[in-house]
Amino acid sequence: MARHWLLLLTGASCLFFLWPAAAVAHPANDAFAQATELVGDTPAVAGDNYGASKEAGEPDHAGDPGGASVWYRWTALRSGWVTVDLCQTYLPAELAVYTGGSLSSLRPVAADLPGRYCPQGSVVQFDARTGTTYDIAVDGFTDKGQEEVPENSFYLRLSLISFRPANDYFASPNALVPSPTAPNYFFSSINTTTEGANREPGEPFHAGNAGGNSVWFSWRAPLTEPTRILVCGVNPQPSPFESLLAIYTGSSLNALGEVASASDNLASAPGTGCDSPRASEAHFVAHAGDEYRIAVDGVDGSHGYFWLQLAQDGWPTTEGPATLLFRKAVRIHGRTATFKFSAPVAGARYECSLDHREFAPCSSPKTYRHLAYGRHLFEVRAIDDQGRVDRTPVRFGPFRIHRPGPARQRR
Repeated sequence: MARHWLLLLTGASCLFFLWPAAAVAHPANDAFAQATELVGDTPAVAGDNYGASKEAGEPDHAGDPGGASVWYRWTALRSGWVTVDLCQTYLPAELAVYTGGSLSSLRPVAADLPGRYCPQGSVVQFDARTGTTYDIAVDGFTDKGQEEVPENSFYLRLSLISFRPANDYFASPNALVPSPTAPNYFFSSINTTTEGANREPGEPFHAGNAGGNSVWFSWRAPLTEPTRILVCGVNPQPSPFESLLAIYTGSSLNALGEVASASDNLASAPGTGCDSPRASEAHFVAHAGDEYRIAVDGVDGSHGYFWLQLAQDGWPTTEGPATLLFRKAVRIHGRTATFKFSAPVAGARYECSLDHREFAPCSSPKTYRHLAYGRHLFEVRAIDDQGRVDRTPVRFGPFRIHRPGPARQRR
């Protein structure tokens, strides 16, 4: 931290006095031993790391040197799945959770760097055990090369869920229930949730987004028919659930083939049958006898309640073609991103958009060069030979263009 000095001039004798300016106060929870206590299953607290320091023997949180850390301490009153997030923050913040009780005996539990699940903050999840005390560190992210450690305000939230959804894992999906009144409709219950869910090792990024709280469904197609799936966020929520939807074939996580996907693509589309301002809808042609696995996750690690409806009732004659994005063929290298896409109709043309700009004619593959560092969103929609436009453009992202680290810059 820089030193500040105050220069004072006095009287006719022209004497000069140098006085140290008032030092920036350290946060009350700057030291590990003075960590702020969090109480309850869902504590939330505003904080900052202005004037914070790094203690001797303090680890590099999430592998980054940092240098302006503050501490929190929470004791689990019951066992459950815990999420700690710093998504509402002005601080590029790294987050780490430990057990151990002292700096010299800390044992890592979970850690995250900013930008993977929310724009600047970090999100961690872990299994808590009744009576265990967890030490939580928040520090400014220096990217291992930044001389000044970021200092700013943040909002830390902790949430303990005493259960995991039964369909948290790919191996234990919930089978979609047929409608008793409409034989071509299938659905999940209205209290379906991603609260308490996690992301399995080897699980793909659904709809091109890291997510982090996925649940799984299974469905065996009775007919070879055009099929649509709608995920509708259930209110009330602190904010509407922004969903990710992906449909696959394959019997294991390492053998999945994507069929269709969507990323919160019906936020403003009318006539979806969903009262929520947030929804995702995907179209595909299902084949009789084939089993499909359906994943629902949240954009950038968000979570919430939703209902899911699958319908094999064909597509209305006014419906545009279903756009298909080959997500495994997406290539992001440096500041260049390339996307391949198609549509299951002859003579289709396409329109692309980057970062919510106006859609413009494009062709596959579409390449963007010299992208700015940070987050981007790619969208593409097909238009058939009758001029009908896919009303649910396919999205990829948000994806991130990373700044090169110091080591890369020297090469």
